[in-house]
Amino acid sequence: MEYDFSKLNDREFETLGASIVEKISKKRVEKFKAGRDGGVDGRFWIGKKKEGTIQCKHYVETPYSTLISKLKSEEVNKVKSRVGKGESHP
Repeated sequence: MEYDFSKLNDREFETLGASIVEKISKKRVEKFKAGRDGGVDGRFWIGKKKEGTIQCKHYVETPYSTLISKLKSEEVNKVKSRVGKGESHP
């Protein structure tokens, strides 16, 4: 079955990504609403203290090299800023 993912809007794509992680990892994924989440779309727990972060990017028709460059220059710092904030397991 083929599906055209370019038809999804940003929020639908984020939900899809979080759902895939949830299905594969068999862990509950907390999905964040759009807004002041620092670009983080979801999280899940690995054990009792380690947090997995989900950050989806839906850049339609963007060359792979451009996507990787943007992730390295902008997005990785958003994820790193969450590390060490002392967030505990719900």
